Amino acid sequence: MSLPIRARRALAGLVLLGATACTSGPSLENQGEVTAPPGDSKELTIGSAGFTESDLLAQMYALLLERAGYSTDIISVTNREIYEPALESGQIDVVPEYAATFADWLNAKANGADAAPVGSPDLATTMKALRALAAPRGLTVLDPGRAVDQNAFAVAASYAKKHDLKT
Repeated sequence: MSLPIRARRALAGLVLLGATACTSGPSLENQGEVTAPPGDSKELTIGSAGFTESDLLAQMYALLLERAGYSTDIISVTNREIYEPALESGQIDVVPEYAATFADWLNAKANGADAAPVGSPDLATTMKALRALAAPRGLTVLDPGRAVDQNAFAVAASYAKKHDLKT
């Protein structure tokens, strides 16, 4: 499916990360398959991994696509084992994802659970690996968003001082 430039820009960033909020949509939790029909050029199905951040990003994608003239549905699915095949088959048209995590997941799927990780702190390297793994499956990886999802750790000032923590 080829999307017009407005829609591609609206979707620019398969990996829009870093926001949280409570949202909900149709759910396929604990079901073994996605049953939505394949989308067409004006009706798109957005997948979500079923946790708050993913649900929020799916809602954001839906709003952007609707502003670009598309009709959207959101399907919340519990895990990649369900939504990745649905993405390949066209039952889901787009899924916000983490670049490194999805690259490593596809790598393990293609090369076995013991395959060396391909996701790295270097975004260009990760995206190259992700696209190489996605293409044979019929998946197109869009450009990453500028937002970044990172973990932060906080400790009490007294603990930091006692253990000489600076960063």
